[in-house]
Amino acid sequence: MLKKVPVLGEIPLLGALFRSKNEKGQKREVIIVITPSVLPDESPSHEAMPKDEDLFDRFGHRLFRDAYRIRSEDTFDLRYLTENKGLRRLQEVADRIVTDHRQLENSYPYENFAKGAVPGEGALVRRQIYEVLKRQDAAKVLDREKLIFFRRDEALGSGFKVRFLADYLRQEAPFVLTEKGDGRAVGLCFRMTRDAMGAEELLEEPVPEIKVVSCPDERSWRQLLMASNKSKGWKGRKQVIFLRHLGDLERLKHAVLMKKIISLNTADYILKLKNFTRGRLLRMPTVREEDVELIDADVATCFYHSELYYPALQEALQIDYQALRRALEGSPYGKGIIHP
Repeated sequence: MLKKVPVLGEIPLLGALFRSKNEKGQKREVIIVITPSVLPDESPSHEAMPKDEDLFDRFGHRLFRDAYRIRSEDTFDLRYLTENKGLRRLQEVADRIVTDHRQLENSYPYENFAKGAVPGEGALVRRQIYEVLKRQDAAKVLDREKLIFFRRDEALGSGFKVRFLADYLRQEAPFVLTEKGDGRAVGLCFRMTRDAMGAEELLEEPVPEIKVVSCPDERSWRQLLMASNKSKGWKGRKQVIFLRHLGDLERLKHAVLMKKIISLNTADYILKLKNFTRGRLLRMPTVREEDVELIDADVATCFYHSELYYPALQEALQIDYQALRRALEGSPYGKGIIHP
């Protein structure tokens, strides 16, 4: 605070003799109270759960990957499945078996029931990831002109070459590049050969078989997807994409991003329902317009599950239930389950 004698305090140089300055400071003490609490990892919600706000996402950082915090609207109400008494009973049996026989922990069919696993849960998680991407409008950055697939190299008689999907469609199936299509669909069929022992079979999976089929309406398209992707045993496994128009190309772009998200978050972890819960951070891929993306069998799986996740779940439940019941026949673990 400045005090001075009127008139005299304004005189240059000499005025300083008639002025005085007082400084006052005030100290404040801030106390931060930290209250520790135990947050069980398996619990989907707790008192420290952040709000479903964009503020808690992480986008645009130069040194860290983008991340999206899963919200309540991103997860399905699956209590009809997770609280089913029959499923829980089989999960308990599978837990006892893998506890007593550690070598079976990662063996089929026990791995699909033990430690809270649910048969077919991967299809449900993929669909939920698809919904997240749709709400984020994430596929708009991905250029459909940069989608590629492999074609067999007929000139060399072996190996394969890269082909841009948009160029192929302009030449062979221009109807896919229209808004409504013309009652046909282009099918890309990937035969799953990951369990094959031969080198030739190993190199067959990345190269799809391509065929144009009749597909007059939405119902026909769904029937084609379901019939073509239905499990036919390990030797007959295949994943098929059917493209009718630009809408299906948008779904294909989402499927490419779904595959990238699953890879970033580790498939064995994120494709579990117990891990895809509200409040968890989902690492998101960084996509640039110049990026070139490959269409493969994993993308085809994401494409199928983005639409027909429920039939895929139903099929997996039926197959895995039967497989586990067969494995329990004649064992002490099957008492009260095989013959209640």
